Amino acid sequence: MNNDTNIEDLWQQEGDIIGKITSDGLDKYVKELPMYKEIFSLEDRCLRCIDEGTQGGLHLAGSGILLDMATAKRYASQAGVTGVYSHDECGAAKLYAVNEKLDPEFSDEFGIEWAKMLAENLGVPYKGHIGINAMARPSGFHTARVSYYDGTGQFDGAKLNELPNGFVINRKYLDPDYAQKELAVSLSIAFGNHGFGHKFTPSTPFLILIFATNPEELLVLTAEAKAAAAEYGSRVKIEGMLAVTS
Repeated sequence: MNNDTNIEDLWQQEGDIIGKITSDGLDKYVKELPMYKEIFSLEDRCLRCIDEGTQGGLHLAGSGILLDMATAKRYASQAGVTGVYSHDECGAAKLYAVNEKLDPEFSDEFGIEWAKMLAENLGVPYKGHIGINAMARPSGFHTARVSYYDGTGQFDGAKLNELPNGFVINRKYLDPDYAQKELAVSLSIAFGNHGFGHKFTPSTPFLILIFATNPEELLVLTAEAKAAAAEYGSRVKIEGMLAVTS
């Protein structure tokens, strides 16, 4: 997508929400939403990508395609995954193809093959391939202005329209180094040619939104996020809060 008017329209779609979170802080914004506790009650335990277009459920980049099978299986088992999806235009699958010196034109096929293998290894169903028309973003462009770095394992942003659509990293079930890698991947997409890129500035930053279960965890996850986002400086703002489930 290279139409400046269309990109500006997409940028403005969640502008008011992003502005409120940036000015008020995540904790204040979320707690003023009706039924906000619902976002910490994840019922869908099927695995999909961290892509902002694949909403709900549990997340690993490319449904785990950047990992070896043993590690992906460990993460998915810890999370209680009950099914696995693949999806169109998967950036992680394309990165896998590049890393493995395969043809990136066939990256979606590699993503499908991986998701089926992981499902088989987990003993759960392959739930299918999410086409671009069923995704919450347009073809060829990433509209995410936030990444969620979730330490609770229960976050489901799809339950409230008042939350901005974004990448989701399920930090709860991941080793710190790999979680930071996924967060860095999400930032590289958002700041790249297929994201809003130069529109992220110190006055209109990309947001990393952290949910933690206790104050100590919030400090740890914030430090991890700062390290992952260091190269972007003040073009990234980090906000965090403690999840409230009762």
